[in-house]
Amino acid sequence: MSLINLMLGDCLEKLKEIEDNSVDAVVTDPPYGLKFMNKHWDYEVPSVEIWKEVLRVLKPGGHLLSFGGTRTYHRMAVNIEDAGFEIRDQIQWLYGSGFPKSHNLKDQWQGWGTALKPANEPICMARKPLEKGLTIAENVVKWGTGAFNIDECRIEGEPWKPHSATGLAKNKFFTDGEAQEIEKNPHISGRWPANLILDEQAAEMLDE
Repeated sequence: MSLINLMLGDCLEKLKEIEDNSVDAVVTDPPYGLKFMNKHWDYEVPSVEIWKEVLRVLKPGGHLLSFGGTRTYHRMAVNIEDAGFEIRDQIQWLYGSGFPKSHNLKDQWQGWGTALKPANEPICMARKPLEKGLTIAENVVKWGTGAFNIDECRIEGEPWKPHSATGLAKNKFFTDGEAQEIEKNPHISGRWPANLILDEQAAEMLDE
């Protein structure tokens, strides 16, 4: 059984209790800065100061996944980058639940509103820079961070296979021979993990 160390308190103060270069990865769902239900804690996205503390405790090459709101994601991502992180990607989480936070109009404007139904949340994927002078492989050996174990994260189901070797060969990362080999021998463990996450309802719609 894994041991969980739950630290209760202000994140900025609790982060200061953690040693430098001691955390493998950070996954967080911070305030979105939307003033949700006029709650004070949601007035701003996390500051550069907070992200600098996150950067400090992460091992070199350690990854950060931070959920964000569609309206304020850009402010969060800029703060993360200004703290010293490398922005590596954006993951989109699509879901079928959720309700519109809309102001519905009345009288002659019945049926009009002010917002769409939320159905996606962007997730900022960032990385602490590798240790200076190390390659990615050397960083993984020393710190255990910097790259992903792709095969352990493959999506089970049909083996991954491109639509066509011809189309794949047009991608600058593949030669025609490599593309033909991929099409002929798809990976048996499943599809390559993508920067898109679906909940069960959204996945069923896609399967159909």
